[in-house]
Amino acid sequence: MDEFILIVSVASSVLSVILFFKVWGMCNDVDRIMRKMTSTVGKEDITVLIIEGKYDEAEAVLNKTIAERIARMNKPEYAYSTETIDKLLINLFKEYEPYYKKMGRSIPEILKNNTGADVMEWYKYYVGKVEIK
Repeated sequence: MDEFILIVSVASSVLSVILFFKVWGMCNDVDRIMRKMTSTVGKEDITVLIIEGKYDEAEAVLNKTIAERIARMNKPEYAYSTETIDKLLINLFKEYEPYYKKMGRSIPEILKNNTGADVMEWYKYYVGKVEIK
């Protein structure tokens, strides 16, 4: 009888470890799905437009993507300070600048000249025009 209990205990321990790693993997999958759902356009889509030579269309998508991300920065649940928003803006422009350079263009000044104080105005302006998820 003791051998049976030992076998069942070892089997349940192994299955518990396997279940732990399965749940961990599922959490990573959910994280990837959430990132896909919150972004309206992927960088792959922009790259494809650039490769196809559709620069005007790619620039419009890039401008809209940057505007959406700027608008999202001031959502009430984030409660970022203006200094944090300034840092986020710098990183945002560094992230998308290579795409503009591939097309031989630059980020429009109306987007690039934003500061943390301007983001609130962007949020108010785009909240009705840009779907913020």
